[in-house]
Amino acid sequence: ADAGAATPADAARPARSQRLQRERASRRGLRPRRAGQLGKAGGLQLAGGATDWPTFSANRTRTVVVPIEPYGVLAAGWTTATNLGYLVGPGTGTGQVLVLKGLHNGATLSTITVALSVTTAHSGVPASLPQLFVERYNVTAGGAVASVALSSSDPQLFTPAPGTGAAWVAGNVIQPLVYTCNQNNVIDTSQYLYIAVLYDENGANSQSGNKYLSVAYGYTAIADMRFQ
Repeated sequence: ADAGAATPADAARPARSQRLQRERASRRGLRPRRAGQLGKAGGLQLAGGATDWPTFSANRTRTVVVPIEPYGVLAAGWTTATNLGYLVGPGTGTGQVLVLKGLHNGATLSTITVALSVTTAHSGVPASLPQLFVERYNVTAGGAVASVALSSSDPQLFTPAPGTGAAWVAGNVIQPLVYTCNQNNVIDTSQYLYIAVLYDENGANSQSGNKYLSVAYGYTAIADMRFQ
């Protein structure tokens, strides 16, 4: 007999190897659909077209904290803390534009929360507490330059309103300025630029010096991990 001739056992080896690979992948929780395949090195390759993303079995929720970042130059009276990057409010009605970066494309954005700390003693509650506008701008070539708010209630004020100046200071602890979205809030970074406008406390009893430390994105519906 020819010593180099393939035997039935030789022919069965590739199929057996592929079966074992599928079984190992299944035990690891990797169950490729017909549109995908396991790579030779154990990686997962998607081959279902332009919208074939890693997809969750159910929508996920997530909160992501990012640095607070001015869009362009600082507005009059606003400053940044040296080496730390947080914003310091002027105690006036001048708004500071913020850029909202790193949003999860395709997810539903439910809340945007600015963390703040009131650091200066107050004789009373400011006439106007901090507030936040959040909008998206159409930046598609050939489209109209227009913006829409992410909530039917825009802007949104700090709540609940404190009863005294001391309650507003609250021992300098971090307090949340929460903006709740209810429209135009499925993120699409291919067409829109997302910005916020932050207003510090102002009017009677207001003081400068409030620290605005970070922004947190709260998502309630993340279906997949499409391009970010």
